[in-house]
Amino acid sequence: MTCTHCHRDIPDQGTYCMFCGRRQGASASIFPKPLRRSQVDCRLAGVCGGIARYLGTDPVFIRVAWIILTIVPGTILLGMLAYLIAWIIVPEAEPGTEPIDVGARRLHRSADNLTVAGICGGIAEYFTVDVTAVRVVWVLLSIFPGFVVFGLLAYATAWFIMPAAAVIPATAPPSTPPPAPSPDPAPAASPAPAASPE
Repeated sequence: MTCTHCHRDIPDQGTYCMFCGRRQGASASIFPKPLRRSQVDCRLAGVCGGIARYLGTDPVFIRVAWIILTIVPGTILLGMLAYLIAWIIVPEAEPGTEPIDVGARRLHRSADNLTVAGICGGIAEYFTVDVTAVRVVWVLLSIFPGFVVFGLLAYATAWFIMPAAAVIPATAPPSTPPPAPSPDPAPAASPAPAASPE
C-alpha cells in the first residue's frame, strides 16, 4: 500500500503512515465534510448558512437558534462576539463547491401569500396550514402579552433572516411566426379586358 500523502510504501493494514503520520484508507478524513461559510445561504457572512449546510438543515432554523441563544441568556454582546469570531476563523466556501438544493423543502418568505413581507405566508407554506391562521396567531401572540414592540421586532427579524422565495417567471410558449408568403414563380397574367357590346 502507498501513502496518499507522501507516496511511500507502508504496510497494507496501516491506518496511519509511519513516515508522515497521515490517516490512510477510505476513512482518511475524520470529518465527512469541512465546515465552510456559505456563499449561497448568506445573510451577513454566511456563518449560519455554513453551519446549516454542514448539519444538513435549513439555515433559517440555525439563524433562529443563534438569535435565541444570543438573546435569552442576556448576553447579546457574547453572541455577536461569537459570530464575529466564527466569521474570522471559519473559511469561506470556494465558488462552485456548494450544491444548490432545488427540490429541498425550505422556509422562505412567500411570493404569493404576502401582506407585508410574506413572513406568515412562508410559515404557512412550510407547515402546510392556512395563512390566515398563522397571521391570527402572530397578531394574538404579539398583542395578548402586551409585547407589540416585541412582535414587530420579531417580524422584522424574520424578514431579515428568511430568504425570499425563488420566483421562476412564467414564460409564454414560444409563438411561431406566421408563414412567410411564398414567392410566386410565374407572374400572374393580367385578365383580358372585357369586350364591350356595340
